Amino acid sequence: MAVCWLVLPWTAMAQISIVATVDGKPITNYEVEQRLLFLEYATNIAITDANRDRLTNDALQLLIDDTLKITAAENEAAD
Repeated sequence: MAVCWLVLPWTAMAQISIVATVDGKPITNYEVEQRLLFLEYATNIAITDANRDRLTNDALQLLIDDTLKITAAENEAAD
């Protein structure tokens, strides 16, 4: 089995912070930024100063929705 580790510089690791918590599960600013980049790629909408806040909020909301769906599925499977 191959194991792949993502190695971030110490300064990058220090900048990662929790921006939301859903059912005790953290969502980090790094996850939001990655989802934002995915949205830019998937929708072909360029991220600009004018739309960054709205798209960042959209990315966070999608991550919250995903976390809620995963939690619901885990709870359903446990029953």
